[in-house]
Amino acid sequence: MSQLPDLVIAHGTVVNSFGRQDAHVVVDGGRIIELIDATEPVPAAVRTVEAVGQLVIPGGVDGHCHVAQVTGRFRTLDDYRTTSTAALWGGTTTIIDFGIPRDAQETPLDAVLNKKRLAADSRCDVALHGAVVTWDETVPWQLEQLAAEGIRSVKMYTTNRGSTMADGDTVLKVMREMVRLDGLTYIHAEHDAIITDCTEQHASDGLIGIEHLHRTRPELAEEVSVKETLAMAEYTGASCTSQHPAPWTW
Repeated sequence: MSQLPDLVIAHGTVVNSFGRQDAHVVVDGGRIIELIDATEPVPAAVRTVEAVGQLVIPGGVDGHCHVAQVTGRFRTLDDYRTTSTAALWGGTTTIIDFGIPRDAQETPLDAVLNKKRLAADSRCDVALHGAVVTWDETVPWQLEQLAAEGIRSVKMYTTNRGSTMADGDTVLKVMREMVRLDGLTYIHAEHDAIITDCTEQHASDGLIGIEHLHRTRPELAEEVSVKETLAMAEYTGASCTSQHPAPWTW
């Protein structure tokens, strides 16, 4: 090397997809550039961290994050600084957030660009999924622009009417576009009519606390929506994943 690397993590037990070995990890420019067997001398570096008796593993990737998301009149309390700090404490070095349009005026492309701007405050790497709420004639072009930026996964909700919900026509049309673009359709699958009715019943009974939330998301609502989503994916030939709303199934 013509100059010293930024960092060496010395004498750690490196665990990756190839197995495990005792090694020195050489990092420069934010990238691992070399693994050196731990029996060899520790190479010089700007900074050296001793990792004797420690596991050294690749940073985790959290593929599903909602950072500073606006849904209707509500906004989550986090931001990229707090979310990325929490991620790093847990060993996650990349988060994948969603660029979801906050209303009918914000386009899928604008939603992603706005999230990219906010992500400048992140302390870890950030990638994005796109999202579509409402179909119009510009959506194919917008999806092409997202694909050109490396964003080939697009999320849609089958519930949350009046805010983030995409209707069946939109879901099907986006699936066809993602086939054309060799992308992935990512569906939050819950049957909206069931969810809405169940939520209204609980609200009328005064059961509006967080402890009742999971009961407003019956398993049947997910099952019905997943079946419909898979049918549309089969019909269009789309690659599709259906999000399991795990927080509701306590």
